[in-house]
Amino acid sequence: MNLGLPYKGSKNTIANDIVKAIPRGGKILDACCGGGAFLMAAAMSMRWDAVVGNDLNKASVALLDAILIHKGQIEYNHPPVCSRDDFFNSLQRIENDDFDIQDCVNKYCASFGNDGKTYLYGRDIEDSKLAAERMLTAETLEERRKFYRIFNFR
Repeated sequence: MNLGLPYKGSKNTIANDIVKAIPRGGKILDACCGGGAFLMAAAMSMRWDAVVGNDLNKASVALLDAILIHKGQIEYNHPPVCSRDDFFNSLQRIENDDFDIQDCVNKYCASFGNDGKTYLYGRDIEDSKLAAERMLTAETLEERRKFYRIFNFR
């Protein structure tokens, strides 16, 4: 089972082993929770009364909060396609502490290797990739056909 947000340095593969090595107790704190792999493993183990996470990365904390605690803040059916401009605008809003959950989704889901820094597509293939995404996620069949034609003629 994958735990937390995927990124390089995630404790996903060792989180359950860490949980088993720590004695049960009242409250456990992960002071640098990152993508939340240990938090999720600790919470699912039911070994502590409370599991608390903290991290300097406000975007990952907000995204974990939206996914784990305040469910419903993210639209899953038809997520907006994130262009290069959308991605870097989201990073700027996060940097300025003026961001929303979609900015957090853009940071991690539209970044290469989930690094939160590099946009997913190279400039030379971005238009084709965005057309393909829209072809698959557009709400109407007419829109999907429109993006299919755009994708097909690139």
